[in-house]
Amino acid sequence: MKRYLEPLQYINGHWITQPTQQSQPIRRTTIKYVTMNVLFDRHVRPAYACPTRHAEARFQHLLHTLGHTDADVIALQEVTPHLMHHILCTDWVQQSYKVSSISTDPSLIPFGQALLSRFPFRQVASYSFGDHSIKRCLYALFDMDGERSMVVANVHLPADHPQHDVSMDIKQRQGQLRRILHDLNDPGAIFDCCKKDCVLRLVMGDFNFGDEGDEENRVLREQYRDAWTETHGSMDKEQGWTFDPTRNGVASSLSPGLHGCRCDRILMSTDTTLDDVVRWTDCRVLKAKSFTVDGEVVELNESDHYGVLAELQIQ
Repeated sequence: MKRYLEPLQYINGHWITQPTQQSQPIRRTTIKYVTMNVLFDRHVRPAYACPTRHAEARFQHLLHTLGHTDADVIALQEVTPHLMHHILCTDWVQQSYKVSSISTDPSLIPFGQALLSRFPFRQVASYSFGDHSIKRCLYALFDMDGERSMVVANVHLPADHPQHDVSMDIKQRQGQLRRILHDLNDPGAIFDCCKKDCVLRLVMGDFNFGDEGDEENRVLREQYRDAWTETHGSMDKEQGWTFDPTRNGVASSLSPGLHGCRCDRILMSTDTTLDDVVRWTDCRVLKAKSFTVDGEVVELNESDHYGVLAELQIQ
C-alpha cells in the first residue's frame, strides 16, 4: 500500500509544507549520504537506572553526531513521533534541511523511516508491505537536472525472528528487497510526477543481514554497488560491522548472544550513461563511544547500530 507524504521546510520560524517551486535541480559533483538505525525509544529497557532520561541523552548525542556528518541526505530507521519532534526542533535541521514528513505522520507509528535532505524533495512516498505489516520502505525523488532524476529508498528489512524458521525470514527479506529494487528500476510506479529518466538510484538503511547472507546479497549484487566494499575491498570485515555487541553497550544489552555484522549499508546503481563517471570515494562507520549522563558514565551508545557515511563523486 502506497501513501504520498508532504515534505516540510523550515521558513520564517515555522515548519511548512515544502513549496513546490522549491524543487530545484541538484548541481553537485559530490554527494554525502548517511544512514542510521536510531533505535526507537521503547527499546530502552528498565535495566538502565532511568530509561527516560537515558533515551533523551541518546537523542541528544545522536543528533549531535548526525549534525557533524555534514551529509546531504540522511536516512533514519526506527524513528518514532517523539524522536521526530526532537529532530524538527534541532537548529541544524531547521537551518539546512528539508524533512520527509511531520512527526505525527502515520508512517512513523509505531515507528518508521525518515529522510533529511539538503536538496528539495520532488516527491516522497511510503510503501507498506501488507495491510498489517509495520515494515515500510520510504522513497524520495529528486531532480538532478533538466532531464534526469535521483531516487532514494530508505529501507528497514525484517530481522530474524527467534520463533521462525530462518529460511522463512530470509524469504521475507528477499521478497521485500526484490520489490524495492523493482520499484527503483521503475520509479514511475512509485511517483506520479516522475517525468524524467532516473539515472541514479540509491538504496540505504538497515538490511538486517550481513555479508554472510548469500541469498539476500545475491539480489543486491546483481545491480548495485556497495559503498563499503567498493572503497575498502576485502579488508577486515569486522571494521565494517554496524551491529557489534562486543563493542556497543546497547547492542550487547538488547541482543545478547548475537554476532556482529554489516547490516547497515549504502548502495547505488546508475544507468549506462553514468557508469563510468559515478564512483564511491569514501565510506565510514560512525562508531560513537559511550557517554556521560548527569556526571555518571554509563555504558550507553547512541543506538544499538552504528551509522554509515558514504561519499559519491559524479565527475
